[in-house]
Amino acid sequence: MASLKSAVFIHTLLIGLLALEVVIYYPKLPDTVASHFGASGQADGWMSKQAFAALAIVFPVALSTLLIAVQASTVYLDRLPAGLINMPNKKYWLAPERRAETMAYMGPLVSRMMLRAGGLSMALIVIIMGLALHANLQPEPRLEYAWPVVVTFLGLILITAVRDIVQVYRRFGRIPQPEV
Repeated sequence: MASLKSAVFIHTLLIGLLALEVVIYYPKLPDTVASHFGASGQADGWMSKQAFAALAIVFPVALSTLLIAVQASTVYLDRLPAGLINMPNKKYWLAPERRAETMAYMGPLVSRMMLRAGGLSMALIVIIMGLALHANLQPEPRLEYAWPVVVTFLGLILITAVRDIVQVYRRFGRIPQPEV
């Protein structure tokens, strides 16, 4: 549960920072703002500043709600049928006599995985929205520094995913040998 409270805190903080940024930049934005940028950073989609400001808040709030709901649902992980669970040596670890202990370990682990992935995803959205707001303050809107942000995000996601997979394989990768 601590991890869920952390998720709510992190998402609320990030959305709050984005809302503050929208409030600060909104009066300075032109009536029509760039809302989509191509791979080169060049603006290629436009909308009213009112619609953009609404999107900048509504989309992260909706995504955050979804991510937190998925994380909260990890408390029901033990109710999933074995066929929907992917883990090493599944038949052994999900046998009736070991399933409760396995799920007691996996539930918090999956919740922490969701905390990291959700927090990083929200940070990416907030940073990109902030860059888009800043770009619209320029005479020729151009999204600068988006690629380094996205590559850093993907690198962090990859590192955390590998870490989590290693943790699962360390715990469940081998079946204990019976003592003789």
